[in-house]
Amino acid sequence: MSVRAGARVPEARQPVLDPGSGRHGRRRGHADGRTGWVIASPLHDRAPTFGTPVPLLHASPASVNLEQAPMPVDPTHTSPLVTRVDTLASAPERGRRAEPEVDAGPAKIGRFVVLRKLGEGGMGVVYSAYDEQLERKVALKLLRGEFRGQQQSVGQARLLREAQAMAKLSHPNVAQVYDVGPFGDAVFIAMEFVSGGSLKDWLQREDRPWRAILGVYLQAGHGLAAAHGAGIVHRDFKPDNVLVGDDGRVRVVDFGLARHDEHAMTHPGAPPPSASSVDLTQVGTFIGTPAYMAPEQLLREPADALSDQFSFCVALFEGLYGYRPFKGATTAEISRAVLEDRRLEPPRDTEVPGWVHAALVRGLSIDPALRFPTMDALLQVLSADPDRARRRRLGVAAAAAGVMLFASAGGYAAHAIQARDAATCVGADEPLAGVWDPSVARAVREALTATGAAYADEVATRVGQRLAEYAGAWVGMRRGACESHRRGEQSDSLYDLRVACLDDRKTALRALVEVLTTADAAVLEKAVQAADQLPTLARCADTRALLARSPAPDDLAAAHAVDDLRARLAGVQAKFDVGQFKAARAELGPLRAEAEALGHAPTLAATLHLAGKIDDQLGDYPTAEAALLRTVATADRAGDDDTRAAATIDLVRTVGVRQARFDEGLHLAELARGATGRLSDGGTAEALLEGRLGDLLLTRGDLDRAAPHIDRAVELRARLHGETSIAHGQALISRGTLKFLRGDYPAAIAEYRRVLAIFEQTYGAHHPVLGDVLNNIGAAELSLFDLDEAEATFTRTLAIVRGAYGDSHPALATVHFNLGLIAQFEARYPDSLTALRQALAIYEAHLPPAHPSRGDCLIELGNTHLFAGDFTASEQSFADALAIFQQAFGTGHPRTTQALAGMATAQLRAGRLGDAERTFQRALAELKPDPADPTRGVPLAGLGRVHLAAGRHAAAAEALEQALPLLPQNAFVAPYDVAEAQFALARALVRLDPANAARSRDLASQAKAGFLGVGAAFQPAAAEVDVWLSARAG
Repeated sequence: MSVRAGARVPEARQPVLDPGSGRHGRRRGHADGRTGWVIASPLHDRAPTFGTPVPLLHASPASVNLEQAPMPVDPTHTSPLVTRVDTLASAPERGRRAEPEVDAGPAKIGRFVVLRKLGEGGMGVVYSAYDEQLERKVALKLLRGEFRGQQQSVGQARLLREAQAMAKLSHPNVAQVYDVGPFGDAVFIAMEFVSGGSLKDWLQREDRPWRAILGVYLQAGHGLAAAHGAGIVHRDFKPDNVLVGDDGRVRVVDFGLARHDEHAMTHPGAPPPSASSVDLTQVGTFIGTPAYMAPEQLLREPADALSDQFSFCVALFEGLYGYRPFKGATTAEISRAVLEDRRLEPPRDTEVPGWVHAALVRGLSIDPALRFPTMDALLQVLSADPDRARRRRLGVAAAAAGVMLFASAGGYAAHAIQARDAATCVGADEPLAGVWDPSVARAVREALTATGAAYADEVATRVGQRLAEYAGAWVGMRRGACESHRRGEQSDSLYDLRVACLDDRKTALRALVEVLTTADAAVLEKAVQAADQLPTLARCADTRALLARSPAPDDLAAAHAVDDLRARLAGVQAKFDVGQFKAARAELGPLRAEAEALGHAPTLAATLHLAGKIDDQLGDYPTAEAALLRTVATADRAGDDDTRAAATIDLVRTVGVRQARFDEGLHLAELARGATGRLSDGGTAEALLEGRLGDLLLTRGDLDRAAPHIDRAVELRARLHGETSIAHGQALISRGTLKFLRGDYPAAIAEYRRVLAIFEQTYGAHHPVLGDVLNNIGAAELSLFDLDEAEATFTRTLAIVRGAYGDSHPALATVHFNLGLIAQFEARYPDSLTALRQALAIYEAHLPPAHPSRGDCLIELGNTHLFAGDFTASEQSFADALAIFQQAFGTGHPRTTQALAGMATAQLRAGRLGDAERTFQRALAELKPDPADPTRGVPLAGLGRVHLAAGRHAAAAEALEQALPLLPQNAFVAPYDVAEAQFALARALVRLDPANAARSRDLASQAKAGFLGVGAAFQPAAAEVDVWLSARAG
C-alpha cells in the first residue's frame, strides 16, 4: 500500500537511551526504518544531570471520571489507608451520625467524592475518597466530636485544632494530612492514601535481620521526632500505627487524633479492659494501647513526647526480640509489670548488639527523667552503628570511587597523632564544634531555604537529618576508637590510622557544609545527594582497609603539603557533589599542578580521578578518558587498589557507554572485576561495576546478557543500601529500561514508578532529579499510544530541564526527540522537524560522529520528511543514518536494516519502484538467511508493498504471507506496521482470486482496527481501509 503523505507516522519504537549518559539501545526494525522514543539513563553514579519534572504518582489507580464510575480499590491490600481501620476499637454509636451512606451512591464531603467505606470504630469512620480539585485518591476520616463525653461543639473545636496542627506538619515519615474541616457534627480529615501494610504485618510476613528492623523503626522514629518538634504527641505509638508502604517508606499515622482529656477518669459503669483489649486502642478510659503505654499513661497522668519514646522502645524491643519487654495477658498484669519495672531480658542467642539493647533500656526507664531527653537523642544513639553508614551511602559513585579521594588524606598526619594523649577520651565530640553543631545546622538550613525554591524546606529538613546522623555516627566512632585504644584493645599504629581516617571524614563534612552555607538554587538540587555521598565511616572501622592505606611521605614538610593539598581537594569534591562541575574544574586546575609537582603518587591518583569524573560530567569524554587512564596507572604505581578499581569502573562508563566503544568497555569491565576482587568494601564496587556492565550491554542491544548484571546490581544495592535508597532506585531504572527495551511497557512503568516513589521520598515531589524517571514514564506512555499523557509529561520535562541546565545540555536532546515523535504522530510535521533538528544539534555538539543517537535522530527526520511528502530530503536523512549505523555496528545489524528500509520506503513513495526493490533486497540480503528471524519481516513486508504497487500480486502475496507471521514476533514492530502489511495482503489476495474475498475482508478489518488504535495521523489510513471495505460489502 502506498499511503498518502500524512497518513502515517512512526511507530512505538525501540527506546534511545539518554545521550547524556551515552547509552543507546537497539531500535525497532520497521518498514520505514523507524526508531524509538528516547528514554533516560539510570543515573547510576553521577550527580544528576537531567532535571525533569514528574507527575504526581500515587499507589492508587489512575484518575477516572467520577461522574461515570467510582475509582477502583485494590483489594489485595488489607491496609491501603494511612489510618489503619483495624485499629479502630468498636464502640456504641452515640448521637446523630454525619457519615454518608456510600451504599446509596457516591456522596461528597467537601470537595471529596466518597468511594467506599473501609472501616468504622468508636472514633469514627474511614472512607476511600477522591479529591476532585487535586485529582488524587485520599483516605477520608470522619471523627465524631462528642466521643469523649464532651459537649459536641467543644469536642469538634478541639478535633479541628488538633487536625489543623497535623496538617501543618510535613515529613516523609509522617502520613500527610491534606485538609480538615467540619462536616455536620463531625470533623473530616483528608489524609495521604498509602498502599501497603502495617509495620506489624511487615514484621510477621517473614524473618528479618535486626538491622532491617532497626532501619524501619528509625524511619518511624524520625516521624515521631518531627511531630514532637511541632508540638504534637502521638500517645498511641505501636506497630499497628506505622505503615510500611509498597514504596518502602515508613509513615507514622494517627498522631494525636484520638487525644482525650488527660485527666478524665473511666466513665461510670464502663467495663474494665479485657485480656483481648491489651493490643487495641482504648478511648474513654485510656488513650492508647495498654501493651505499649508508658507508666505515666497507665497512671492516667499527662502524656508527652517522653511517653511516645517509651512506647517506641516497647515496640522496637518487640520487633527485635519477638516479645514485649513487660509480660502480661491483661491490662492489669501489664500495668503491674511496667510500674514495678519487671522488664524481661533479651534472648541469650540474640544477634542484636548490646549497644542497641542499652539504648532501649534507657528509653524504657520508668522515670521519664531518666529516658533520653528527646527522640532525636535516642535516634542518634541507635544510628551510631558504624556498619549502618555503609548502607546509607546512596550515592554509589562516591561510596565506590569518590571516597578514594580521602582514603589516605589524614593518614599523613599520623606523626602528629602519635603525640596525642590517647589515654583520655574526654570530649571526643568536641572536634566537630564549628563543623556540625546547632549553629552550623541553622546556618545550613537558612541558606538552603533562602533559595526560595518550592521544595527548599523539604531539602533543608532532609539534609539536616542526614548530616546530623553522619555527625552522630562520627562522634560515636571517634569515642569508640579512643576507648578501645585506652583499654589496650587497639595498637597505637592502628589507632592512629583510625583517627586519621575519621579526620578525613571530618574534613569532607566541613567542606560540604561550607558549600551548603552558600547554597544557590543549583546547589539546592544536589544537596540531599551530596549529603549522602559523604565518604563512608565504615571504612574507618575496617582494619584491612586501614592497613592498606598508602604511607605518608617520609619528609615532614612533604607530609604537611600532602595534608594541605588534600584538604583543598575535599573542597573541590564537595563542589563536584553538589553539581558545580565548572567551578570544580576551575578550582582543580591549580591543585592538579601542585599534585604533579609534589610527585606523591596516591595524592596524584586521587587528583586525576577527580579530574576525570568532572570532565565526564561536563561531557568532555576524551579528556575524561585520558585522566582516568592516568589515574589507573598512577594508582597502580602507588599500590592503591581502591582508586585503581574505581577509575577502571569509571572508564567502563566513559569509554564503553558514553562513547559507544563497546568492546573496549567490556574489556575494561573484566579488568575492573579483577581489581574489585581485592577490595574489602562489602561489595559496593561490585554493585557499581555490575550496573555499569548492564548499562553497556543495554546500550549495545544485548538484552539477554545485560539482564543478569542488572539483576545482580539491584540485589547488591538493596542489600548494601536498603530498598528505599537512591542507589537501589538507580539500579531499578536500569531494570525498567531492560523491560522497556523488551517491549513490556506496563512492567517498565511499574519499575519506574517504584523509583519515583524512592526519589520523591528522598528529594521531594518537585525535585528536578526526578526528571529522568519521568522521561522514561513518558516514553512508556508514548509506546502505549497515550499521546496526551506523554506530551504533557515531556512538555513539563522540557521546561524543567531547560531551567536547570540551559539550552544545550545533552538531556534536552532526549526531550526534543520525544516531542518530535509526538508531533509526528499528530501530523504536526513542522513542529516535528523543529524539535528533531534541535535534538540533532545537541547530539552533534556532544557526541562522536558515529554515535547511534545521531543516527536515531536522522532516522526520525527521515520519517517526518517522508510523511510530509518531501521524499528527497527523507531519503537523504535515512542515507546519513545508514552511514552512522554502518560505522557503529557494521552491516547486517537491525539498525542498518532500519535505515535501508527507510531509504527504500522513500523511494517507493516517490514512485521509484526499481530503486525501492533493490534497496529492500539489499536489506534482506544483509541479514542472516534464517527464515524464522523476526527482523526479516520488515524488508519482506516492504518488498510485498513494492510488488503490489507494480501489479505483481502473486509475488506481493508471497512476500507478505512470509512477513506477516514474523512481524508480531518482533518486539520493535508496532501494531500499525502489522496493519499496513495486513491491508497490503488483503488487496493482493483479492486481486489474485475473488475467492479470497472473505479472508481479504477479515485482514482489512484487522488493519482498520490497528490504524484506529494510534495517533490522529493514522486516521486517513483507517479511512482508506474503510472505503475499500465499503466497496466490497456484501
